[in-house]
Amino acid sequence: MVGDFLSAVALSFTLTSGAPGVAVKTLLYVSLLTRSLLFFDLPRANDVAQSDGAQNGSAATQLKPSFRTSKQTQYVSCWDKKNKLTGSHLVRTPVLVSSDGSHRAYVEVESTAFQPKDLATYTGPLCENTSRLFFAGGEEAKFRLVFSQSAEDFSVGNSLTLVDWSSDGMHLLLERTQWKYESEGDYTDFVVFNVDSGTVTQPNLEAAIAARYGKDCGSENSAPGFTSEGKVVVAVAPLADEIALMNGAKSCVKRKTLLVVDLSRGLTASTEPLAANIKLVQHGKFLESSPKLK
Repeated sequence: MVGDFLSAVALSFTLTSGAPGVAVKTLLYVSLLTRSLLFFDLPRANDVAQSDGAQNGSAATQLKPSFRTSKQTQYVSCWDKKNKLTGSHLVRTPVLVSSDGSHRAYVEVESTAFQPKDLATYTGPLCENTSRLFFAGGEEAKFRLVFSQSAEDFSVGNSLTLVDWSSDGMHLLLERTQWKYESEGDYTDFVVFNVDSGTVTQPNLEAAIAARYGKDCGSENSAPGFTSEGKVVVAVAPLADEIALMNGAKSCVKRKTLLVVDLSRGLTASTEPLAANIKLVQHGKFLESSPKLK
């Protein structure tokens, strides 16, 4: 049996907007959490698939995922809220249909848990995520994969969350969240799927917020929907990480603020203030079920 726990290690660091690499929360405080490594209650050999793990310093067992359907895919993880390792999970959303019924999409987020064969030499992850977007349009009977993000190309902890279709049904808005396992702190921005091009635009929201409020501040972000003109609305809220605030972090805003994002400039998106009392209309509609696993 492996040891009861890894000793917690605390550290803090500051990343400014515009730093190279993927967007991360400005002035992010990171504290490595104590993770339980008791694996005796996890699936046994007949329930798991093997991973060679050569690149990780030693082999590990990749646990097969359990499956469930939910609209809530933002924080799919191998751990529960009490930091107990529960295994691998695959969460699939119901299908979101555009207002005219011509376009359909769903998301699945998979968290894969690894059980090291030799904890002393293992240097790989204990959990990593892959998020996927599937789309079907017109007369298409089958969904096809149009976008994915994984530990190799984005972040070890990551997710996609369906938000809404634009009023004309030509754009699909998704929130995107990234984090590092064994640590606190996450960053949420958004991506937009374009039906005509079949591609996903990933604007630099961090840079757009920094251009408006300055580089040395942090915020809690969400993307609640589209305006009637098809522009993306972003909600910027005060930084909620108490530990980060205690360590000198500053919030970009004092109260929740709505911004409209202009995507005409591509990845270098710009923002403009939006009336706080604006009422967003939900254009898409969720079906009652999700596609079945093949």
